[in-house]
Amino acid sequence: MTKAEFAAAFELAHADDVSWSDVDDSMLHGCALPDFQPVHTTLLSVARLIRWQCLFMFRDAAGRQQWDAAELHSLALIAKRRFTLIEDAAAALARSTGRVA
Repeated sequence: MTKAEFAAAFELAHADDVSWSDVDDSMLHGCALPDFQPVHTTLLSVARLIRWQCLFMFRDAAGRQQWDAAELHSLALIAKRRFTLIEDAAAALARSTGRVA
C-alpha cells in the first residue's frame, strides 16, 4: 500500500456517514503479528481498521475520540508491507463519500 493510498484511507476513516458495520475487515485481523501474510484488500477495509486501531481504542480523559499518532504511524508501516489495494484509492474514496476525487 502506498503512502497516498494510506492517506486516502485515513481521510475516509474520518467519515461518519459510512455504514462501517457493512465493511468486512476480518482479513486484516492480526496484521501486526510476525506470521501475518500480505493480503489484497479494499480502501474501506483499511479505513475501518484505522478507525478501530487509531480512533476508537484511544480516548482522552474527557472521553472524546482522539487519533493516536503513534498507532497511526505503526499501522501505516504495516500497511506498506502487508496490504495491496484491489481498487483505485481515489475512485473508492469518491464512491464511498460522494466526493469527487
